[in-house]
Amino acid sequence: MRQFALLTMGFLIAVLGTGCGEKSATDLSEKGDVSALTKRMSNTTWSATRRDTAIALGKAASNTKSSKKVAEAIKTLTETLEDHSWEVRVEAARSLAQIGQAVDDPGVVKQIIQTLTDTLDDKSDRVGMLTAIELFALGTANGDETARRASIKKLVAVKNDSTDPYVPAAAAERLEKLDAPELKAEFE
Repeated sequence: MRQFALLTMGFLIAVLGTGCGEKSATDLSEKGDVSALTKRMSNTTWSATRRDTAIALGKAASNTKSSKKVAEAIKTLTETLEDHSWEVRVEAARSLAQIGQAVDDPGVVKQIIQTLTDTLDDKSDRVGMLTAIELFALGTANGDETARRASIKKLVAVKNDSTDPYVPAAAAERLEKLDAPELKAEFE
């Protein structure tokens, strides 16, 4: 009975927080508090909290005009691409792509595209595939044919070679939806 009570209490703390005035990632995002989100990312061992914080960082940085906050979010999210949880890495990649869609600085967009291109080789085929989808959209929006090519190449590779039971079918479905027949023909 004691173990059940401890397990239940642990679950409630994970879901509801400590109740000690800790703000949620969503609250911090809505306030645009990139610094607090960055601190939150490094101060937690819960992968669900890191995942939610990565999402919130993307939203906060996408809605700010402060280049300093954008740079801080990009730095934190780039470091988060090394997280041990593939789900956290996926959300970091998605958030970087979201920031890339929102900023007006071509240098920042180029940096994000390069970071996402490097992430295509993640140890998890799920991260590589989902990053490829984000990279394709960002490359299309910014006229970056190199990013589009790298994305298609990765999607074709994981469709054909992944041992993950989810990835081949998901990659094939996504490839079907992408408007890039000349690129798909080149790599298939």
